[in-house]
Amino acid sequence: MRKQRIPIPDEAAAEVLFLSDRMCCVCHERGSSLQVHHIDEDPSNNDIGNLAVLCLECHAKTQTKGGFGRKLDQHQILAYRENWYKRIKNIRDMADLISSMKSAGAESKLESVIRMFFSHAEFDPPQLESWFRGSRHGIFGKATGAPVMQTDSDMISYINSLPEIRQKVYEEVRPRWDSGVTSEMLQASYDLIHILEQMLVRLASRYPEDHFGNQGAANYMNSVIASRFEWHRAHMEPDGAGTGGTIVGEMASGYVISDVEDMIGHMVFSLTVLQMLEFDYDQWEARWKSSLHSS
Repeated sequence: MRKQRIPIPDEAAAEVLFLSDRMCCVCHERGSSLQVHHIDEDPSNNDIGNLAVLCLECHAKTQTKGGFGRKLDQHQILAYRENWYKRIKNIRDMADLISSMKSAGAESKLESVIRMFFSHAEFDPPQLESWFRGSRHGIFGKATGAPVMQTDSDMISYINSLPEIRQKVYEEVRPRWDSGVTSEMLQASYDLIHILEQMLVRLASRYPEDHFGNQGAANYMNSVIASRFEWHRAHMEPDGAGTGGTIVGEMASGYVISDVEDMIGHMVFSLTVLQMLEFDYDQWEARWKSSLHSS
């Protein structure tokens, strides 16, 4: 008997998409069309633990068609999903740490942490917690919670640190872009975008709690960035998805980096100039833009 399909609640879909960084948990391709898959193949079981994000191609591999066995069963998908969730959490924790270090007086550690981040080293929770305590001095929330900038002074101090953080990150990224190895170039861009995304999330903490939707600012920013990947990949392939070759991924990543850096500038303007704070935005913008070229 065919099982009844119950639509996945928006909250559940949003949560599983965020946990998966809006990428397929199997192939990790940015900008692909996605589906939320029921792991046990029961379309009425919308428990978060039964859902996984797959691209259309990987989702097709979960099906049995024409007498051929499926290539992805539920045990494999669970393993892929759990490994991917763990990796994304580690990336976000480290990106958040980098996005906050310099403003809290941890300049001496910044370069070494950036190098470790781009090497994709994994860090145990006590080590991360120790670094967060050392970098924030009570200004920001815990790594596992929403960061909170308590005063305008805290916010301006953080904003002023962003050009220097960006410069140090670019110093690490640029040799990877110059490597000529597509996979290394793409991964460096993805990692950079994660750091920029966490900058947006931190800036968003100065807005009301539900300002960016009931799923929170982190989910909102993640969704916006994913939509930029989809847009740039779409407009660069007029002959259809997948026809642009590997260059499309590299170019789309570059466009998204530019988009997110502009978003950071727009938020800084809104939080300072539009709020009538004593802040020299023109000077900050010049430092922000020059940090790209001074690395």
